[in-house]
Amino acid sequence: MYLVCVGASTVLWAVSIAVPASGRYWLWAIAVLVDAVGPGLATLRNDRLPLHIEHLAERFGLLVILVLGEALGGAARGIHDAGWAGPSIVAGILGLLLAAGLWWAYFDVVAATTSSGLKQASEEGEEDKEPDDDESPPDADQRHDLFVYGHFPLALGTILAGVGMEGLAAHPETSGPSAAAWILAGGLALFYAGNAMIVAGTALSWRPVWPWPLILLPVVVALGAAPMPRPPAHRRLRHHHHRRCCARHSRRPEAAGRAQGRLTNPRAPRRIGLVRRPTRTRREPTTAARGEAREAHARG
Repeated sequence: MYLVCVGASTVLWAVSIAVPASGRYWLWAIAVLVDAVGPGLATLRNDRLPLHIEHLAERFGLLVILVLGEALGGAARGIHDAGWAGPSIVAGILGLLLAAGLWWAYFDVVAATTSSGLKQASEEGEEDKEPDDDESPPDADQRHDLFVYGHFPLALGTILAGVGMEGLAAHPETSGPSAAAWILAGGLALFYAGNAMIVAGTALSWRPVWPWPLILLPVVVALGAAPMPRPPAHRRLRHHHHRRCCARHSRRPEAAGRAQGRLTNPRAPRRIGLVRRPTRTRREPTTAARGEAREAHARG
């Protein structure tokens, strides 16, 4: 069943290349759903599937590092799109600090807390194995499933937080609540919900996730809905963008006109600012000069 689901999702990803953008996203959503449901359907038929627990935390830690890198890239792109304006740089620095906080929340809190639960689950799986079966890895239980599936909202929330940081860095003049603020708040809520699912799942109890991180879920949603005033430099930022665009578009026809004029009339006067440069004229020789030239030619 697991191989069937993986094969079906692979076909959907491949077919989406030839599908227009409007239907491509639906195929992607179905492929992700099939990937997520596949392991669960496989365990319904046989709950004693082998799982290499010693590599589980390491692999998912690498996944979290990748999505955190995407979040940092989003903040950097927002600063670049805003032309390195002052308010945009401030928003980008805050996004960098936020990404560092997400890194700390996972690797120093969640990973350290769940390592003991996964180790205990591995030891219990070793005890439940058959006496004559020494080569197969320990059996998986619900703690491993919750650890794996808890990373889905965590990774999705990290990516959404990166999108929100990019929007806030690119448009710092927008007053809240804005779409970027809502996306950032929703991403943080999903991230901490995934943290709670991972910690509570490996401990088989909700006590380790209260008050932290469950208490942060309503807090980040409230921050996303909070009205934020415009920064003092938003007028100057808009004026700066307007001046750059107008100067760029106004210089092009002028330069094109000067180039076209020189091509059609190479001897046309060139203008530098408001100063008119006179054209050079060829001086005609006088009659005396012509006579001297003829005599010199006859003597030669």
